[in-house]
Amino acid sequence: MRVTQMTFYRQTLHDMLRQAEAQFLLNYQISSGRRINQPSDDPVDNIWVRDSHRTQQEITQYKTNVAHAKDWLKLADGQIASMIQHLTRAKELAEQMSTGTYTADQREQGSLEVQAIISQLIALGNSEINDNYIFAGTRTQTQAVTAQMQAENPAPRVDGDLSLGKLYGQGNYTGHLSRVITFTVNAAYAGGVPTAGNPMLLDYQYRDDQGNLVTGTTAAITGVGTGFAVDVADGIQVYAEGLNYAAGDQFTLTVGRLHGNSEDINVNLSTANRMTYNYRLQDLWGAEGYHDGEHTNLIDKLVNWQRALANDDTEGQGQQTSQEMIPELEQFTARLLNYQADAGAKLNRLEVRQTLLGDDHLRLDDRLAHMEDTDVTKAITDLKMYQVLYQATLQATSLIASRNLSDYL
Repeated sequence: MRVTQMTFYRQTLHDMLRQAEAQFLLNYQISSGRRINQPSDDPVDNIWVRDSHRTQQEITQYKTNVAHAKDWLKLADGQIASMIQHLTRAKELAEQMSTGTYTADQREQGSLEVQAIISQLIALGNSEINDNYIFAGTRTQTQAVTAQMQAENPAPRVDGDLSLGKLYGQGNYTGHLSRVITFTVNAAYAGGVPTAGNPMLLDYQYRDDQGNLVTGTTAAITGVGTGFAVDVADGIQVYAEGLNYAAGDQFTLTVGRLHGNSEDINVNLSTANRMTYNYRLQDLWGAEGYHDGEHTNLIDKLVNWQRALANDDTEGQGQQTSQEMIPELEQFTARLLNYQADAGAKLNRLEVRQTLLGDDHLRLDDRLAHMEDTDVTKAITDLKMYQVLYQATLQATSLIASRNLSDYL
């Protein structure tokens, strides 16, 4: 086989460059600590490593989600427990006030303690975590409950059509219990936006503090905005916006203390695992307004009881209301205990999920370390081997290249 000098030099240069490249790659793996630094280092394992890093990021996010939900539920669990304690004290007070041994003056003093219980419950209802109200549904930036009752705006349309006009309430409410007012656009209305030339009347109905049905018709609304509000009752006014209304349109305006909504807040615990972790005051304390023959909200019932004690008369109003409150308080306590048990079960579920995510993260870390990280001992051994080969190649090449024909003459 005939080997020219050019062939010899090219082959030698190729081998030396290959050895230098191998040394460079090994040195890079040792300095970076990673066996795979670019896809070409190991195309098959690189796909697995890339997918594993994405899975690792998902697990980290799920762990963050679990930690957030745990903090939220721990606070909710503790605050519900405090509510139960206040209701337990309220029941003890009701049992005392329901006997004939207490005078009207003593029941009036008892009303002050009931008022304090109401204030404590309102404070608990406004519990926050990271500036988010935990009992307000998805309205986490809005106070869940206020001592002063307000109109909840806007008054939603019964048909749910958001493209048409809605009603709004305002004013200083003078009633004592929450109220749901139903409005119906008067049948004589021609339709469109209310104006002076096209006035709109509203028929309304609601239950007052005593549960009596009250019906009526407002004065004509002759424009849009707060400046054209018309009186309804007990300090509440209603006004329209600059959209179309039609005869028969119905709206529901709630005047009360609760200002959150009834929406769930969910958290992803895995790809196909979601959990609701919030509780709403509407669930804990009951809906506001008059339903099924009574005011069903806890604060309404306590306010009614407090007023009965404060205004106790010879007919024994405070005593009778105290007797009626005992089973009511037992029912609300049982309701809160159920929600507390639910919170405890969800906390246990989150604990288990947190442990599983931690184990998954550790297993993935170990597998990634095996697939991606440099075996430093092996890399140093290989690097030394290539260094020896490189030096040997240089020496052999120098020896061969230094000989010529004159060495044999």
